[in-house]
Amino acid sequence: DYKNGKKIYDVFPELAYLGIEVSPGTSEFLKTLDSSIKDPKLPDLKYQGIGFEFNNQSDNIYLYNEILEENQSKGQALQGMYPMDAQYLFQKEIFIPTFEFQYFVPKEKRDLLYDDYLKDLERLMKEFFANQSLPRGLYAVKIAKYEEDKLVSDSGVYYVRIDNRQVVKLLQKLE
Repeated sequence: DYKNGKKIYDVFPELAYLGIEVSPGTSEFLKTLDSSIKDPKLPDLKYQGIGFEFNNQSDNIYLYNEILEENQSKGQALQGMYPMDAQYLFQKEIFIPTFEFQYFVPKEKRDLLYDDYLKDLERLMKEFFANQSLPRGLYAVKIAKYEEDKLVSDSGVYYVRIDNRQVVKLLQKLE
């Protein structure tokens, strides 16, 4: 199918993910980000860990394509999707670290309209990420929403731009 103008990572996104995941330096980079998180002990927000996503919508995907073509010409593994430099791809917003949280919605906030929920979420994100020693960049935030001990939604993924140790923007989707 990728012979019809589609890139191999569009047809097999799990291979692109795997290629980055197993590349030298990726797990160390994620561990560095994870260990730089200092839990500010927010009562409603519990940090759970880190993962990442592959952003094939990035304006810089052509840079990934250049590496892919070079790797393919060298006969590298996973159709050229290995090895990849996660830190470089992070700087180009192709590799997006994903911070996972549990959000225990307080009783008084359970009936918030979506826009108000987003404002509250942005406030929590700004509070959580304030003064964390994270490199400037784009991060994903995955929210598992709880009411008391009951999981009500775990599909919330948002994006935060971090610069100068603070959230400068909360995005509902990649722009």
